[in-house]
Amino acid sequence: MARHGDRRLRRAMAAGLIVLGSGVLQAALTAPASATGTTGSGRQLVSRGTSTPTASTSATRHGGLFTGAQAPGGDAAGGGGTGPNRSKSTRGGRHTAGTSSLGVDGTTPRLGTSFQGLGITDDARTAGFVLEPPDQGLCVGNGSVLELVNVVGQVYSTGGAKKGGAFYLNDFFHENPNLANASDPSCYYDPGTKRFYADMLFYDSDPKTGQLNGKNRIDIAVSDSGDPSGSYHIYSFDVTADGPSAFNLGDYPQIGADKEGLYITTNSYPFFENGFGGAQLYALSKRGVADGSDTRVSHVALSNAQGGAPFGLRPTTAPAAGYATENGGTEYLLSSQATQEAGNKQGFDQSIGLWALKGTNTLAPGGSRNVSIARDSVTVDRYGVPPLSDQKAGNYPLGQCLSDTACKHAVFQSTKPGTPHAEGQLDSSDSRMNQSVYSKGLVFGTLDTVVNVGGQDRAGLAYYVVRPSTNPGGVLHGTVVSQGKLAVAGNNLTFGAFGVDAAGKALLAVNLVGRDYYPSAGYVTFDSTYRPSPVHVSGAGVGPTDGFTEYTDFTGTLRPRWGDYAATAFDPSTGSIWTANEYIAQTCTVTQYQADPTCGGTRSKYGNWSTRVSEIKP
Repeated sequence: MARHGDRRLRRAMAAGLIVLGSGVLQAALTAPASATGTTGSGRQLVSRGTSTPTASTSATRHGGLFTGAQAPGGDAAGGGGTGPNRSKSTRGGRHTAGTSSLGVDGTTPRLGTSFQGLGITDDARTAGFVLEPPDQGLCVGNGSVLELVNVVGQVYSTGGAKKGGAFYLNDFFHENPNLANASDPSCYYDPGTKRFYADMLFYDSDPKTGQLNGKNRIDIAVSDSGDPSGSYHIYSFDVTADGPSAFNLGDYPQIGADKEGLYITTNSYPFFENGFGGAQLYALSKRGVADGSDTRVSHVALSNAQGGAPFGLRPTTAPAAGYATENGGTEYLLSSQATQEAGNKQGFDQSIGLWALKGTNTLAPGGSRNVSIARDSVTVDRYGVPPLSDQKAGNYPLGQCLSDTACKHAVFQSTKPGTPHAEGQLDSSDSRMNQSVYSKGLVFGTLDTVVNVGGQDRAGLAYYVVRPSTNPGGVLHGTVVSQGKLAVAGNNLTFGAFGVDAAGKALLAVNLVGRDYYPSAGYVTFDSTYRPSPVHVSGAGVGPTDGFTEYTDFTGTLRPRWGDYAATAFDPSTGSIWTANEYIAQTCTVTQYQADPTCGGTRSKYGNWSTRVSEIKP
């Protein structure tokens, strides 16, 4: 996902490749002569065959060298390049009033199974290189949990036991690991078809030059049964031409669904120049993709709003097949309006976008696809792009080693002297809409926002519960049933994700980090009137985040990464809501790190992120 500066651009490296100083890897960008790909509703999914999530090893994948996952804009381990600026937002948008602080009460009500999920060490072992941030995909059904991150996946039982080993997503999607660069996984279990659906962005490097060539596509996997560890059919559709230039990046794909439709949204950025081409919405037949009977891809045209293109459009899912039936089937979506991409140059706003794709029953296999899109601007309390998040002081051995000439030479074989590095900060998103849900006639959404607690600007979360309606003239209207801001004094709450059950009971997965907390996974529950509980910590961080994106030795500029998003999933078998967040599950001293940069296999030389997967029972 795009972040501040060159926002969504991924950095990656392999052990033994990075040499601090003149030997830093850079991803060069050269625009090819012509584009491929189609637009409109006439395109079809392209079959990539069948696949299974087979455990992978990096032992012979790249010979220990990084050759894939170069980032547009030269954001691969050292910067450089001239790719798109994928966030134009003003960080720290203005607040209008102080925000009340939630407590952190130390209890974990309704917490069931909870375990450490995938982490940066899985990237190193499985893919042969490491990335930041993970980007969280999670879906649950039929007694299984499927977790996806950049760039690996893992299937678990709902008791937390691994089903097989971690698998490399390039292998799973049949993408060349040396040429196809992966980003932004997400997934969804559908109780109607009893299938798992997953999607991911892939963008290509030229096989002769290794330079990014501007071509990119969305890959889709659909399971052949209700078992996520079984076989899948793999498809893709090209998104290169969907935007204002010949080459556009279909950034930040997110998945949604209703009774008949499967939906993917992206943000379109010109690949070789700055700019923004608006959010893109693609509609597919959910059953048609599952059985292969209808593989058409409908590209839904979206109009501008408030002087800017739609941005960060977030589709909804519905727990327990509780889909919206009005207007011949309706898929609801939400968007933020505080970002510059949305036409806002101030970094704050007092409205959000509510969207309704009507007529979605016509997305049934062989259907007419007679859909229409409507939008309403819903007035809400002021929100704005949040500041970076600080973290509790502790050991950050990568940064401390880079600050010390002897350690830097010993660990990285660098001839450069050590340069002082402070403990890093965490990204807090850019106020785009996070995971959204439709349940019992209501749309639930959340975004990251600046908050003011005790006179201090911090990162917090805004949440919205909106009731959509359509008048006899077909005009969409959204009524705010409840809204609020969540904050913790002296600390930060970031990357929320709504989880809602079939009865409309809601919770918010959150990250908690700041003066008093290392990066931790947590959740907030709501009562029947949507008043929030204190923050409950499901996975306590035990040290600071300490990754290569925090340090200019690797990136050239200071652009710390975290997130880029959390995830929740409803389990139709049990009624539980599952959460997945990034957190820090290890710590070690710089002395331990210099002796063994993996600190006993608990981290990578270049970072230490992990994820926490938790079940919240009804």
